[in-house]
Amino acid sequence: MFEIHLVIPESNSISAILETLRGIGQFSFDSFVSVLNVSDDARLTHDPKNPAVMASATTTDIFAAADMIANTIRKLGAKGNGVNFELEEVISEDSEQFTLSPEDKIEHLPALRSFYFNKLEGPAYENHIIWNERSVTLPDDQTIVSRITEVYGYPPDQIVEFKDSATGFVCRVATIYQRNRETTLECAELLNWNWEYLQYSSLVTERVHLVGRYDE
Repeated sequence: MFEIHLVIPESNSISAILETLRGIGQFSFDSFVSVLNVSDDARLTHDPKNPAVMASATTTDIFAAADMIANTIRKLGAKGNGVNFELEEVISEDSEQFTLSPEDKIEHLPALRSFYFNKLEGPAYENHIIWNERSVTLPDDQTIVSRITEVYGYPPDQIVEFKDSATGFVCRVATIYQRNRETTLECAELLNWNWEYLQYSSLVTERVHLVGRYDE
């Protein structure tokens, strides 16, 4: 499965952006409540400084994902300036391993050549540990940092608190940046082994195929 995330910063255009995205009809929306950068990893700079809303969509095909990004950017037009997008793939031990580099993907996915964007430096892989108040009591940021460090040996790079725009439920997402598939899957396995201690709601393991910022 492939995920598309649009990270929309605070701006005078945000209402118009959200209206356009709701008209497209393929996105769900989460409002940023808080962002805690735990590490000083340079890859954290791929995020906007003042994120307001994240719009997300899924598809089973990387070409469809690229088309969705391109079509959305075209419909946003000038008001989409400064919007970040990410193209990610949920992976597991059994999933196919793509070998294309980000530059190759742009070449082989024609939709991504149809508009100009700044390619940003992001992590190659990510482990997302998610606590959702629908199913668990939310731990505070310090508890999350302490417990992940105890289990994994390193703290998460970032903790983000979101509020689901449709349900009002809040979740906290701790993200660990990874450099390759092997360490990402090893980390996921270790986190799974320690579920009783961490008591998270879900765990998502992803390869980051592309991170960009639209600048018309």
